[in-house]
Amino acid sequence: MGDGPYYLLTRDFHLCHLEVPKTVRRIVAGGPPLLDNSARPHIGVVAIAKRTLSAGRTLAHGIGSFDVRGMAVPLLDCRDCVPVGLLEDARIKRDVAAGEAVRFDDVELPPSLALEAWRTIETQVAEDAALT
Repeated sequence: MGDGPYYLLTRDFHLCHLEVPKTVRRIVAGGPPLLDNSARPHIGVVAIAKRTLSAGRTLAHGIGSFDVRGMAVPLLDCRDCVPVGLLEDARIKRDVAAGEAVRFDDVELPPSLALEAWRTIETQVAEDAALT
């Protein structure tokens, strides 16, 4: 792929967002969803720093940024890791080295419905951990 760090993808396999209208049509017609992580998810996509993130910096967004990438992990394995989708307008509180997972102690997140939903999932994960 070359030296990087930037690459141009020339095939359409990364355009999965074009599947959304087909999936919506299928759901409206009574069909099953394309993907479903269940009401009690077990896998999450956590934010991994692509480069060192310095304290005081604000991340405009996580998904599609040059600052972080997502990595799928079992939620029980990284309970304090921030999902990449929550890093909208997040302020870094302490330095995060390249390659490290971004943790809730590392960032200040603005209030959002997504964050509220995540807190519910966090509670469920904690309950599942207590049962094992």
